[in-house]
Amino acid sequence: MCPLCGGSDRELLSVREAWEIVRCASCRMVFLGHQLSYQAQQENHDWLGEYYNEIGLRKKKQPVMVFLSRLTRPFKAKTNDRLLSQTLKWASGGTLVDFGCGNGAFLERTLGKFDAVGVEMSPRSA
Repeated sequence: MCPLCGGSDRELLSVREAWEIVRCASCRMVFLGHQLSYQAQQENHDWLGEYYNEIGLRKKKQPVMVFLSRLTRPFKAKTNDRLLSQTLKWASGGTLVDFGCGNGAFLERTLGKFDAVGVEMSPRSA
C-alpha cells in the first residue's frame, strides 16, 4: 500500500538485494516495496554501523583512492557547507525536512534560512 495515497497498484522500478523500489500507479510516489519495522531498521540498517563497514570495504577494494581522498580532504568544502550550498540552489527558504539528520549538524547550518526539522530513527545517531 502506498504510504502517501493508500493506493495498492504499483510498478516495480528496481530490485537490489532484498530491496524493492516501487512507484505508486495513482500518485507516482516512489518508495520501498515492503515495509520494515522500525526495530528491524534500527537493528539491521543503522547508518553508523553501515558507515564503518563501508569505510573498511573501501580501504580493501580501493586503497589508492582512499589515500588520495584523504590527501585532498583539506581542499574540499565541509560536507554540511556543501549540502547547504546545493540546497540553496533549489530553494532559499521555506520548510526543509532532513531525513536521517544524525546529530542535527546540517540542520544547525540552515538556521535563519529555513524552517527546518529533522527525522532520525537511529538512537545512536540521534
